[in-house]
Amino acid sequence: MYVDQMTPVDRIFRFEARDSSLRRQAVGDLLCGAFDERIYPAQLELRNKERSYELATQQYSALTRVLSTAGEGFNVDFVENRERTVKEDIAARIAEVESLKGHRFQQDPKAQAQDSVVFSIKADLDRVNGDIIDDRARASVIAYGIEDSALLIDEIERTLKRLKQGEIARASIGPISFIFCPSCFSPLAEAESEHICNLCHSAIDPSGDRSRTARMRNELEMQLKESLQLQEKRKAEITSIESIIAKKEAIRDILAAEYIQLSKGYLTETDARIDHLTNRIGYLQRELVEIARERNLAHQLAVLSEERSQLNSEISILKDNIAAWREKKDKRQAGAYQLITKNTATLLARDLHTEAEFTATSEVYFDFSEDRITVNGKSGFSASSLTVLRNAFHLALHWSACTNRSFRYPRFLLMDNIEDKGMTEARSQNFQRLILSIDAEIEVEHQIIFTTSMIDPSLDRDDLTVGDKYDFNNKSLKIIGQRTSPQLPQVK
Repeated sequence: MYVDQMTPVDRIFRFEARDSSLRRQAVGDLLCGAFDERIYPAQLELRNKERSYELATQQYSALTRVLSTAGEGFNVDFVENRERTVKEDIAARIAEVESLKGHRFQQDPKAQAQDSVVFSIKADLDRVNGDIIDDRARASVIAYGIEDSALLIDEIERTLKRLKQGEIARASIGPISFIFCPSCFSPLAEAESEHICNLCHSAIDPSGDRSRTARMRNELEMQLKESLQLQEKRKAEITSIESIIAKKEAIRDILAAEYIQLSKGYLTETDARIDHLTNRIGYLQRELVEIARERNLAHQLAVLSEERSQLNSEISILKDNIAAWREKKDKRQAGAYQLITKNTATLLARDLHTEAEFTATSEVYFDFSEDRITVNGKSGFSASSLTVLRNAFHLALHWSACTNRSFRYPRFLLMDNIEDKGMTEARSQNFQRLILSIDAEIEVEHQIIFTTSMIDPSLDRDDLTVGDKYDFNNKSLKIIGQRTSPQLPQVK
């Protein structure tokens, strides 16, 4: 509704920083009566969910690479079944050991004499061995944590290095400009602005990459610092546990030597079986520690898989809804766009014919999201012709809204660049008369305001103009005296 002088003449909308294509299209559809209030929020939600899906996919892929050595059967059910089997195996062997201990000396007369001493030493030895096993299990858990953290630290350091290399490469090479489409290899039209991608025609924020890169680098550096601190704590803890294990192993060796000395004379097949079962139990308990770690990772993998599946389903639903809503909107939009292009061509045909393309049969194309207008596929006109084209489009939009009740355009138009960009006096005055002729055809209440310094003499009437006509001898700002406040200027 406001055509200003500062915005480039090849744009539809008044220039604003951080103006997105989605917002421009939504505003255009609203003015033309084709706006569906469901589409724009759904498009924003779709963009956010696609970003979340991409992040979840990256995390899922990274975790899958770490767990690739576990084989194709690596999942929560597989790990839980394996854990249940190992626990049952441990319980069975413990029960067998207890049974063997209870009947160990029943058939040995010499053992009965030393029964109390041997069993006391054996109980102490078993207790120490149990403590050592528990400590080693704790140490194994911490060791696995150290290994995982080391992998994570290496990955973060590599990512920071690649990020720095990417920043250097981007600063050296600059933005990539495609000449051909990477999919179909068709030539690509050059972007109208350096801030528009010539491949997807999306708006480019020059500072966006730097801010995202800085934010990513800060997050990675914080994560690296925390990981290094935790790694130091784990190393200190495992060193302490290993010291404790060494002390307990010394006690175990003393007890074992004494036990062997007392029992070597009547070592039986039962003793050998108990030793074998005890060793097997220790191995299985260490395996449980590894299974617990795998279960945690499998759970993370399942959560990420479920999240990706849920996001993918929601993205599909959003895309289907948007497509259905767009189909209905496009039907309403087609009639409005056709009326605007027809009226624009009619207005261009009544120009002074300085451009061969400005005819009533010209094919006018406009796109709100791309913020551009073309005539017969051409947009490279002179600056004054682009001014006429822009004003003609806005006047056609106003005209269409006054003749079609489905438009939501407020039927008000303010044009502040009638003879901008080297417009000749004859061409400007012709367009002024054109505005008056369209105004006369409109039967509904409306308002058109335009400014000019080259008013057509036939229009310089009190019923059409407002205020004085300003020139070198009659300036808009009048200062009568030093103590007198300046008068407010009147607009022509």
